[in-house]
Amino acid sequence: MKIVALITAYNEDLFLDEVLASTYDYFDEFIITDTAIQCMMDAGFPVSSTDRTIEIVEKWKKIADKIHLIQPKIKPKNYTELSVPGLELAKEIKGDWVIHLGADEVWTEQSLKPMRNILSNFEKNGILGVNVHMNYFAPDMWHCKPFYNPRIARLTEDVCLPFNTGDVVGWKRGVWQSIELDKVPEKVRKVNADYPSFLKVFHYSCVGKKRIEFKKRFYEIYEGLGAGSIHLQHYMNGNWDYFKQQGYKEFTGQHPEIMKQHPLYSEKLY
Repeated sequence: MKIVALITAYNEDLFLDEVLASTYDYFDEFIITDTAIQCMMDAGFPVSSTDRTIEIVEKWKKIADKIHLIQPKIKPKNYTELSVPGLELAKEIKGDWVIHLGADEVWTEQSLKPMRNILSNFEKNGILGVNVHMNYFAPDMWHCKPFYNPRIARLTEDVCLPFNTGDVVGWKRGVWQSIELDKVPEKVRKVNADYPSFLKVFHYSCVGKKRIEFKKRFYEIYEGLGAGSIHLQHYMNGNWDYFKQQGYKEFTGQHPEIMKQHPLYSEKLY
């Protein structure tokens, strides 16, 4: 079984090294896409990362030849198009499963060790898409809420953008926002499953001022004054009550060992 990890990493040096260190031994190939979306370039952003992202990727490429860096010439217009080059290369190198790995999410050894057995069982039962439970952190490493997201898909011949469409794994994208399961087509429900809920991923989506400032600017460009940019504006204003109202609670569990050395590990904002 070949598991291919897809990572989109544009100016993602804050957690990328930890992401690769925590998963490197468990996936067979890594495809890292570094490019700005077209609307960002139109707003003056450089084509490729300007932080340490490429430096980190090159460091890992020297360890073995399973790291692939893509910098597409044709620039994506949205998240959907951003996924295309990586998915096509995953098919080309004959992957069996593809996992959409965030450049800001760290898997524990406990959650990764059983993955091949779990996916093997899913294969036998005709499962095509897998949804993953996460600890979703914002705006520091000490406040989080439950999160549920499609992350893993079987690489069949006709699979296409499993993380950005309404079928295969994508149908459960909003279940945590109370989408009713009886409205999901039966043919889709039959080919989806959940990764065991106790094997959670640590998703550091909106942690740290540097990252927040970048993401706030991105969302303002990408969606105007939509939910993403408003969410981040509350962080910039230090409005911690907003995060409490959104369901973020104090995290009392244990972070992955590698994160305990991270510069932001001790930063507790409220």
